[in-house]
Amino acid sequence: PNLYVSNHLIQTNQLQGIFKGKNLVLIHLESFNYFLLENEITRERFSFLNELFKESFVFENFYNNVGMGVSSDAELSVLTGLYPTGDETLYWEYNEKAYVLDSIVDLFNQQSYQTVAIHGDAKTFYNRDVVYNQLYGFDRYYAIENFLEDGYEISKGYTYDSQQGHIHHSPWISDYHLADYVSSIGKDETQPFMYFPVTMMGHTPYEYNPYEQEALPDGWKGMSKIAQRYVNYSRYYDEIMKRFFIDEKGNDQTLDETVYIFYSDHGSGIKNGDLEYLYDGKINEIQTRK
Repeated sequence: PNLYVSNHLIQTNQLQGIFKGKNLVLIHLESFNYFLLENEITRERFSFLNELFKESFVFENFYNNVGMGVSSDAELSVLTGLYPTGDETLYWEYNEKAYVLDSIVDLFNQQSYQTVAIHGDAKTFYNRDVVYNQLYGFDRYYAIENFLEDGYEISKGYTYDSQQGHIHHSPWISDYHLADYVSSIGKDETQPFMYFPVTMMGHTPYEYNPYEQEALPDGWKGMSKIAQRYVNYSRYYDEIMKRFFIDEKGNDQTLDETVYIFYSDHGSGIKNGDLEYLYDGKINEIQTRK
C-alpha cells in the first residue's frame, strides 16, 4: 500500500533500492502461457491470480526465448540475463566447457544470502546437480531425492485436499508440497535468503491434473486432446501460485520481508490451430506464433 509508481519516479530512478534487504522467492512456472489470461473463460479460473494482480507489477512483454534446452534455457536467461544460443543444451555443454557467467545467485551470495534451488524432479535432470552448484553457486540444491529422504512417498501420492480426500499422483513432487516446503524453510531461516523453486506438474502432456474433469465449452471440443488438458490446467496453475501464500487450511504462509517473482519457462507445445479456439478464430498464423 505504500508503493506508488509514477512516470516521474521511473524517469529519475527513484525506484532503485526499494527492495534492499528483502528476501526473494523466484518461482519458475512450468509451461504457463499468458494467453490463458487473455481468454475470458480461462481467465475466470485464475481467481487468486486476478486478485494478486491488483497488488503486483506485471511484465507482459516477456517472450519465449528458449531453444533445445527448454526449461534450462529459461533458467539461464532469468538467472544471468543472457539469451541461450538455442542450438545446444548449455546445461549439458557445461560438462565440456565450464564457462563462467555472472548471475543473480552470485550477487545474493555476495550479500551473504542463503541461496537454495528447489526442484521436484531428479537431481541429475538437465545436469542441474552440476550447474546449480558449479555455475550458479547455489548454497544448496534440494530435489526429489531429498524430499524422499524426508519422508515424501511417491507411490502414495500427495493428499492435496484432506477434507475431500483428494490425492495427487505423479512421478514428481506435487507443486503444492513444493510451495509448502518453501514456506516452511523460509520461516526457519536465520539469514536473508534467495529461493529458486522450480515447478514440475504443468508439463506436457498435462496429465496428473486435479481439475482434469473441468467442463469445457462445447465449441472447444474440436481442440486437440493435449490442448484441452492444457486449458484445464488453468485452475491448478492458480492453485499453485496461491499455495505459496495460503496453505491448505486457509492460513497465511506468506514469508515476511519477501519479494515473490513468478515467471514461466517456455511455450505450451499445443498444436497449430488450437489457439484459434481461444481467440474465436480471430488470429492468423503470425499472431499464433507471436
